[in-house]
Amino acid sequence: MSDIYRGFDQEELDTQYRAAATVPNMQDFIDDYASLSATARDTLDCKVGVKYGPGDEETLDLFTVSTVKDAPLFVFIHGGYWRMLSKNESSFMAPNLVGHGIAVASINYTLVPPADIDQIVAECRRAIKWLYQNAVSYDIDPNRI
Repeated sequence: MSDIYRGFDQEELDTQYRAAATVPNMQDFIDDYASLSATARDTLDCKVGVKYGPGDEETLDLFTVSTVKDAPLFVFIHGGYWRMLSKNESSFMAPNLVGHGIAVASINYTLVPPADIDQIVAECRRAIKWLYQNAVSYDIDPNRI
């Protein structure tokens, strides 16, 4: 096997880019994130599955703060090495932030495959643009995203 990058051969490099392959109980964490995120969607003011672009996966969940006019917005772009997870596991932080007067957007994007990195970046950019353009409608300050 040949050294591809910093002492890693291709097999080891592939393993390093699969977080689930490096953490024995990874699914337990993902299950916790999903459960906490579902509770957040069920208990907070949340607009679920808002379309921000033309693709099927171009949706976001938006948690607003009814008690704050011109709230700042925290945007969460989920991880998963572009291959796994979604917005559905990625709003577990919303109760804490909303409780402190900060709106939260958890965005979804198309995973690899079929998407490539250029497509994912374009989708994330569309989400941020949509949030900026529609912020005022949700009592969010577009200058504090």
